Amino acid sequence: MSAPELCQVESRGHPLELFAWFRRWPRSLARDFVYTLIWSSGFALILSLLGVVFTREWSAGGLWQNWLVSNCIGYIIHLEYLIGGRLFGSWIRSARSSARLAYNTVVPITGVFFGYWLGLVLLNVDVRRFFSDNNALLGVALTSLLVAGILSFIYFRRDQEVLSNARLELERARATQVEKQALEANLRMLQAQIEPHFLFNTLANVVSLIDPAPEKAKHMLEDFIDYLRSSLRATRSDRLTLGQEIALIESYLRVIAVRMGSRLRYQFDVPESVLALPFPPMLLQPLVENAVKHGLEPKVDGGDVHISARLDQSGLRITIADSGMGAPVAPLEGVGLSNVKQRLMSLFGEAARLEIGRNEPEGTRVELIIPSAAFPTATEQG
Repeated sequence: MSAPELCQVESRGHPLELFAWFRRWPRSLARDFVYTLIWSSGFALILSLLGVVFTREWSAGGLWQNWLVSNCIGYIIHLEYLIGGRLFGSWIRSARSSARLAYNTVVPITGVFFGYWLGLVLLNVDVRRFFSDNNALLGVALTSLLVAGILSFIYFRRDQEVLSNARLELERARATQVEKQALEANLRMLQAQIEPHFLFNTLANVVSLIDPAPEKAKHMLEDFIDYLRSSLRATRSDRLTLGQEIALIESYLRVIAVRMGSRLRYQFDVPESVLALPFPPMLLQPLVENAVKHGLEPKVDGGDVHISARLDQSGLRITIADSGMGAPVAPLEGVGLSNVKQRLMSLFGEAARLEIGRNEPEGTRVELIIPSAAFPTATEQG
């Protein structure tokens, strides 16, 4: 991106803003009026001190004259910049550095000459006679060059700072966009790994039931079709609601219940107040599948799986507890669970947790914790 495109921000401010202390107050006409008084009075004092150095004489009248002329110069330059900003603001903001430098040179030079003229009129000095004096005219010219050089330098440095900050912000925006795209691609990849995992397992179960129990295979396939129909649109989204995710889990368990029969018992304890919370798709299904596959299926008489959710100030806590075999944690570290951990980290950072432990009196207990920052409105209301 070119410099004019980057400098679309009004960088002009008062020269005193060169010092951090003067950047405390927001820009306004009243503030700039006071700043110009301070700036011009400082110039008057410097010119008077230089006069003392060269003439070795001090004059209160000379200080007053320098103060008046300096303030006339300062306020006319201020007025020129104000009018120029209103008339040519768009051009100034988009102009190249060389054009902006020329503008910041011409304005102070003309301001000095007009300021001298106004100051001399207020001091009742013959303007024509003053400017006919070569020494006086040289002094005005040197003053104009000095002021123009100082202001041009200040505004040039400010333009460079704005340009540098704009480039930095642009690079940050690009880096953020790239990071966001990479994150989205990673999340979709992880989600895509989970969906076939369940798909292939279910189809394999249907095939295994076709010969020994065709009626069960038929019911299982019908439930599975219902599950796919309800989840297809949801799994293509970045976010569901917790209620939709719970509905998908219930459909999943109905599919499994066709095969396991009375060996599988499940219960949901999810209050209505949390059903509308946003929730990543297919995040709970691998956890429930692990509970069934590693906990309940190996057990002769099966068991129960209990799914509960609570929202408090610390965040959303979802617990999946089964009364199965109580398998050690290591066998649970498969593709599904690994993806759940990665998705939690990518979506919610290190504040999100997945905790696995023993369920009492038997079985395994998995707790998924999403920080309250993901649900600011809900936690405030709660």
